[in-house]
Amino acid sequence: MNRLYVDLDSETSRPQTSVVRLNVEWWQNNRIDLRSIAINSDANLLPYKSRALCSYLSMGDFLSAGQFLPEGVDQAWPFLVGGQFKAEHVIVAQPGTALTDEGIGPSLRAAGTRP
Repeated sequence: MNRLYVDLDSETSRPQTSVVRLNVEWWQNNRIDLRSIAINSDANLLPYKSRALCSYLSMGDFLSAGQFLPEGVDQAWPFLVGGQFKAEHVIVAQPGTALTDEGIGPSLRAAGTRP
């Protein structure tokens, strides 16, 4: 079992906010088994408020998927941009995927053939 500790600075006078993001990445078998969340007895939970003006879908290939990065998509630009803007974001990225005038997939026209 892994434990996640959120370090809150109790010496500051301003209210502190912590967001814990659970992200599961990879192209297959990406499941998480979250069995419990423990909070302090004096914690004051706030309702989640979505920032609807700050949401986007990122579609891409191996660069967006973080294929050659040590932490995968967690180090790729779409994930970093979403975190920087605290945006609701979905990343649809698969090495070898491309958008073409024929839809999603490799372009047959580029190969000189037609379907």
